[in-house]
Amino acid sequence: MAKVKEPPKPLFPLKHDFYASLDNFAHQAGMMADMCRQLIQMDAVSEKIKPMLQERIDAFQAARFGDDNG
Repeated sequence: MAKVKEPPKPLFPLKHDFYASLDNFAHQAGMMADMCRQLIQMDAVSEKIKPMLQERIDAFQAARFGDDNG
């Protein structure tokens, strides 16, 4: 039994909106990672925060482009 009373929208007419939204999300996330990297380089964040921020940037880059370690 369906949880929603409205009929589902067909997938294929929505695929271009999905792709555009996903592309925008990936672009914005990449811009945020770049800004975080610049903040680290400019010493704009505390020494306590730098390793945590760098760890998250590295994890994001690995998820986005793949892990270079193998």
